[in-house]
Amino acid sequence: MLKKLLKYEFRATARTYGGMYLALLAASVLFAGPLAPRLRDWAAKKDSPLLDAGYAVLAAAVFLVSAAFLIKGTYNPFIYFNF
Repeated sequence: MLKKLLKYEFRATARTYGGMYLALLAASVLFAGPLAPRLRDWAAKKDSPLLDAGYAVLAAAVFLVSAAFLIKGTYNPFIYFNF
């Protein structure tokens, strides 16, 4: 019985966090090399309003995803059950 429970638990955890960990792993492998300094130097040479807008959109997206994770983590449908 414990074996079935652990099997289900690992599958549920992988389904919940698998995509997030894969994205984090892909980003860390991608930026572990000299790609980040090259991108920064390339963007500094371009001086394009499109790059500035892209940066603003990226910053807003990161903010919204962070806020969504914070809100999701604090939601409790049984908040009044504690009283």
